[in-house]
Amino acid sequence: ILSLAALLKAKMGEVRRVVKMQPVTDHTGLVELWNFDEHQASQSKVPIRDLATTPPPPKDGGRWMHVYGSDKLALQKIAALYGIQDDDVEGAINPAEQGPEVSFVQGERDEEDYLMIIAHELRLTRSEDNAKYISPREYHAGPRSMMSVRGGADASQQLQLEEVQLSFFLFPERRLLITLGTNSEDSPILQVARKNLKNKRSKLRRDCR
Repeated sequence: ILSLAALLKAKMGEVRRVVKMQPVTDHTGLVELWNFDEHQASQSKVPIRDLATTPPPPKDGGRWMHVYGSDKLALQKIAALYGIQDDDVEGAINPAEQGPEVSFVQGERDEEDYLMIIAHELRLTRSEDNAKYISPREYHAGPRSMMSVRGGADASQQLQLEEVQLSFFLFPERRLLITLGTNSEDSPILQVARKNLKNKRSKLRRDCR
C-alpha cells in the first residue's frame, strides 16, 4: 500500500521517480534453477553453458530460472537456446520508462511461443541515500520520525520511488518461466517465490496435479 501511494505521488510530481536496472553481480554465468511438481521442488545453481544439456522439467511440473541482475550476455545465451527475439532481449535489459508491458510472441513452433512481461518492483528510498529503504512502520510512525525526511526540503528532493525493472519470459509449452532483474538472493520477490515453491500446499504446487 505504501509503494502504491508513493507511485501515485510520483505521477503527480510529489515524489521523484527513478527506473533502475540492477547491475550484474558475482553470480554472472550462473542461473538459479528450480524444478518442481506436486511431490517435490529442487533448487540448484547451473552455469548457463550447461542449460542445453540440463534434463527437462518434471512431466507434470515446471521449471523456473532466474538471472541475477541485468546480464545482457547471459540473456543473449538463453535467448539463443529458447528462441527469445533480439528486440525482447534489448527491452529486458534497458529501462522501460513508460511502465509495465505485456506482449505475446508466436514462434516458429509451439514450444517457442512465449509471453513477455516487464514489471517494476517498487522501493521507496531517500534521495540522498538510495540504499536506505523506508519501511511502512517508519513512514507511518508519525511526523517526528519523518522530520529527517521531510524537514527543510521539498518532498521531491527527500523521497524517491525507485522502480527496479523485472522481466519475465513464460513458455507455456515448455512449462518454463525465465526471470531477469533483481541481483540479490535476499530479494523479497525471490524469497516469496521460493517459499511458494517449497510449500506443497501452495496453489503453484497443487496446480501440478
